[in-house]
Amino acid sequence: MRVAVALGGLALTAWIVKREGVDAIGEAIGAALPVLPLAMALEVGRLLFETVATRTSLGERGRAVPISRLFLGQLVAHAMLNVAPGGRAAAEVTKAALIAPWVGGAEAAGAATMMQAATFVGVGLMSAACAAGAWATSGTSTLFWLLLANVALLLTLGVGMRALLRSPRAVGWLIRRLPERHRHLERFRDAARAGDLFAFQPAFFLFLGMGCQVLQMRVLAGAVGATATMAGAFAAQGVHLVTASLAQFVPGQLGAREAAFALAAQTLGTTPARAATMAIVAHLSQLALASIGFVTLLAWRRRPHPPAAAPLAGRG
Repeated sequence: MRVAVALGGLALTAWIVKREGVDAIGEAIGAALPVLPLAMALEVGRLLFETVATRTSLGERGRAVPISRLFLGQLVAHAMLNVAPGGRAAAEVTKAALIAPWVGGAEAAGAATMMQAATFVGVGLMSAACAAGAWATSGTSTLFWLLLANVALLLTLGVGMRALLRSPRAVGWLIRRLPERHRHLERFRDAARAGDLFAFQPAFFLFLGMGCQVLQMRVLAGAVGATATMAGAFAAQGVHLVTASLAQFVPGQLGAREAAFALAAQTLGTTPARAATMAIVAHLSQLALASIGFVTLLAWRRRPHPPAAAPLAGRG
């Protein structure tokens, strides 16, 4: 199924190019390529904010992981995010496995679940900001209503996931059915219950990271000749967020995002070819960093002697 969906995404990209014309797409890409390094730099800015978000999700244990390793782990997670179906879940699982030697497996898993919930909350908040941008550019358009639905869905998922993980009954149910894993599950429960119900700290830094993507959209809009306003940039980011929600199983939303941008061209105040080009060049910047992330994963060396995950001082 994953292969079929991936091929479907590639076919959709080919259809967009054919529909809008190779010459029109090629001309727009040629105009945008000079800003590709800046687009990549903004993507790195997003990774830095996500690294800080990961560190806050680990609480006091976050200081045990060298910041350089944490960033490299985030770089690998970014590669998974932009290539694997269900990218965020794959990214958080991969990152948890990489940092587990410093913080313990249960604690890394707890932080990963917090990051998943924080992602729901952060993307929900950014969707609200993007809805305002969509309203400013085109009023109560289809994109505006889709973004409001995204806000409601993602905030419900994020808060619901946090409430479930903080419930003594939920983890207690697992402990009763897996008694041989009770110590691991108790550590996981303690790590997952840390912080407030909204996982506000990591969600805030994830929100700032998506702000880098909004700036990226503005840069790309100016490069391809579209209307380069902040409201338009938020609207373009809104198209990206809605596509990410609707096309979870398309690897990296390849093809789906380009099609969504082309369909939303009128809302974005540009032509379908230029709108699709914005998505194509954004994908190029992400895939370039993803390739570096996979090289980093191949070169990764585990910590020689992972410490036992002892409880933090003062927690017994």
